[in-house]
This record gives sequence, C-alpha cells and structure tokens, in this order.
Amino acid sequence: MSRIRSIHPGLFTDEAFMQATPNARLLLIGIWTEAWDDGVFEKKPLTLKAKIFPADNVDVSELLTELEALGFFQTFTVSGKSYGAVRNFRKFQRPKKPNSSGLLTDELRNYVAITDDGSELVGNQFGTSGEKSPQMEDGGCIGRRNSLPYTDGDELFSKFWNAYPRKIGRGAAERAFQEASNTEASSVIIEKLKTYKFSEDTKFIPSPMNWLKDRRWEDDPQAIDPPKQEKDLRNIPDAQLSNNDYWRKRMQLRNL
Repeated sequence: MSRIRSIHPGLFTDEAFMQATPNARLLLIGIWTEAWDDGVFEKKPLTLKAKIFPADNVDVSELLTELEALGFFQTFTVSGKSYGAVRNFRKFQRPKKPNSSGLLTDELRNYVAITDDGSELVGNQFGTSGEKSPQMEDGGCIGRRNSLPYTDGDELFSKFWNAYPRKIGRGAAERAFQEASNTEASSVIIEKLKTYKFSEDTKFIPSPMNWLKDRRWEDDPQAIDPPKQEKDLRNIPDAQLSNNDYWRKRMQLRNL
C-alpha cells in the first residue's frame, strides 16, 4: 500500500539529486511512497514501474542502478529476495505509528536513521499518519549522515570542498568525506589534498567522491600515473554503449 510522504523544497537543489536524470528523481520520490515506514522497499523493477511509471516507457532497473550509485539507497537480500534500504529515510519521515518490514539489521537501522525516539515500529501494518518532519522545517537536508557532529563536519568539509580543484557531486563527496573521516583525521586529508599533484586538465581529475573513496591522499607523489586519455563517447549511439559508458557519455555531454 502506498503512503503519503513529505518532500522538503531543499531536495530539488541537493547535489546528488541534481546529478540524477529526471526519471531517476521521480523514481526516488516514488520509492519513498512505496517503502515501509522503516525505509525498506521491495526491489522489484517491474512492480515499481507499474506503480510509479504506469504510462511511461522507462527501464526501472537502470534507474535503480543510477540511484544506488548516487548513494540514495543500499541493496540487501533476505531469503533470496532483494530489498532496498533508503538512506536517512527516518530522519525525514516521522510517522506517529510507524510500521516495519522487520528486515533491518542494526547496521541498516543506522543507515536509514532509525533512533530510539519513542516511536515503536509496528510489524506489517499500514494506515500511517504523519507529523511534522525535519523536511517540513527550515534547514532540512537530504544527504546528511550521522558519522560526524555536524557543527564540525560542515566546517571541515567546506575546507575540503574549497581546496578540491574539481567541483562536482558535492552531496556524494560530503558523504564520502564523512566515511573517510571515520578512519583518518579530517585535518590530515585536507593537508594532503593541498599538496596533491592533480592534472592541469580538469576532465582528468577524479570526482572528489572517488578521490576520497580510493584514499588518494595516501598516494606516493612519485608514483602518480599520468592522466589517461578518456575515450570520446559523445557521438556514439546509446544502444552501442555499456551501462557505465552510457553514464560517462552523459557526463561528457554535460561538461560541454
């Protein structure tokens, strides 16, 4: 059964959301309405298409791959069935009598931002009633996680972002920065970044998210490979491209 959900106006200017294609953005909002109140949804592309895109010719499997790559949800399997857990779902959806899929591990409970706030999850029930959520208040944010105290986290990430030479995918970069900061002091990452040797051609500079996920601040400066010439995909028909090359083509066209 579909449910009424809240959408904060800040969603539309969220960095990761803006990177998504229009149909992927609509699918994300549709997933919120199809998910249980613990942020879990059944990852069934045909069913999701029938419910969210009943009159449109779209490939929901590809859209799910796109959304997961942007960090909006995480796939997990229970008894051979595929499910998705929506990141920070309960941080922005606050039902008074939440139902539950009953499928979340402790790690996934943290991922969807379920806290012991007095709201008891009721197994496999519907009829959700809502209350004012953080999305309905000024200052709501779609992409934030809880790994850093955010008074400090905002300031540290801003220093990283200002120093990084390629400004792309801020939301994904912020999440990667928080994850990296769990194993390395943020100040170390920022200082290493300031002395890192990047290519003079920005198209050969990795996205800040990938730079962080690959722990590139640990690179030996003498061992950094020269940039590789990226294949020009702009004039190749979409039907001839792999899924990864399709998205590379979209980025090349966007950077024109």
